[in-house]
Amino acid sequence: MPELKFYTLDVFTDQPFGGNPLAVVFGGEELSSQQMQTIAREFNLSETVFVLPPEGKGDHRVRIFTPGSEMPFAGHPTIGTAILLALLGKTAGLDRVVLEENAGLVPVVYRWENGLPTHAELTSPTPPEFRKAEVSAAQVAEVLGVLEKHILDLEAVSCGAPYLLVRVKHHEDLQNIRFNVPLWEKHLQGCWAKNLYVFFGAQDCLYTRMFAPELGVLEDPATGSAAVTLAAHLGNRIVEDLDYTWVVHQGIEMGRPSRLEITAVKFEMEVTETRVGGSAVQMMEGTLRI
Repeated sequence: MPELKFYTLDVFTDQPFGGNPLAVVFGGEELSSQQMQTIAREFNLSETVFVLPPEGKGDHRVRIFTPGSEMPFAGHPTIGTAILLALLGKTAGLDRVVLEENAGLVPVVYRWENGLPTHAELTSPTPPEFRKAEVSAAQVAEVLGVLEKHILDLEAVSCGAPYLLVRVKHHEDLQNIRFNVPLWEKHLQGCWAKNLYVFFGAQDCLYTRMFAPELGVLEDPATGSAAVTLAAHLGNRIVEDLDYTWVVHQGIEMGRPSRLEITAVKFEMEVTETRVGGSAVQMMEGTLRI
């Protein structure tokens, strides 16, 4: 019976039992895609990562699965995997590691303290793509259970994975969401950006929630791939060429508070690069028997 080594981490937090849980599996070179999907369903976390030998110019090939499907790119699995590789000594002394994901190469830069990786920041594999929302504010309000007049802005954005960004008027709108899956299926299931990233902003501090029924994840406590689309969305609305950074708080309503730092790089009035960073805590390790 083949045995695979696995680890779990809590990502986008420096405290155990906060942030977004992640499973990372090593030694799965012989696994089929279906076997990987089955293992991800067994862990039943937002994402499970399989670390494989590189196929191109990266240091490691990674495949990322939710309980429902494979992801082209995802933030908390990238950050968690990079920090785990450092904790295991596989990137000791290096300033960065490059992971090969389905969406492309994802570089991750480390911050070290006393020989330990305390922070990692990824750069999105693709520049931002902006599209108009395919649904109305009224339809989104129905899905979220909020007042239509409290939906202030809608935009579909991808930096490797598409999200529908929804800005709400009050922090209470965010806190009081009652997500309606049947109405989501009716209004959003056929859209390019199916997953909703809802946010309330107060200057450089943002509060968010993410809902992705399509991926088998009703709500996610920390979503790096969505957070970089928010950086792109906000950066696109600033009139100067600079690097802008915001702090994002997510997962509070789920009892798993998360902290993400997002950055948009704007050059010649275009957002050319987006980044997200944070910490991670190793929680468990064990053997998976197939």
